[in-house]
Amino acid sequence: SLQSLQDWGALKLFDENIQIDQTWSIRINTAKELNINLITSFISIAKDPESLAKRLQLSSKEQKIIQQSIKFKSIISKIESSKEYLDWLPSKWTQTIEELNLEPETIGLEICSGNSLEKHLLMWFKSWRFIKSPKTGLELIKEGWQPGPMLGEEIKKRRQNIIDQQYQEN
Repeated sequence: SLQSLQDWGALKLFDENIQIDQTWSIRINTAKELNINLITSFISIAKDPESLAKRLQLSSKEQKIIQQSIKFKSIISKIESSKEYLDWLPSKWTQTIEELNLEPETIGLEICSGNSLEKHLLMWFKSWRFIKSPKTGLELIKEGWQPGPMLGEEIKKRRQNIIDQQYQEN
């Protein structure tokens, strides 16, 4: 149906970028695999996806994801152009992504766009974000750690070590 609408020039009613986009089917299929809202993925390449999301009355969560994705594109573009990521371990990718405090779907939306850093983003999306520290805060307290920021840093450090170890094993 979308292909027919594009052939007829009707996708212009949404946005000119959507009308001329030839990669929408790849983006939608990737979104489907990642469980990302298909409409959000479809309109993400619009000239003004925020306005279009409002016009289409997407949910507030989907509108938030679009807003975040615009900011994330800018951040990831800077990382890409600086080439600073070339020596990053998975833990650095995880830390960088998670410090942004984005919805996971925002990262998924960037993966759908075919970003050249897709491999790293996909690893975070499908694997690294689910890895937990081998010991909980309660377990560390039982071992003598005091509650507070140092405990949180230790949990974070142990999680990062596990993430990097799994990467090195693969």
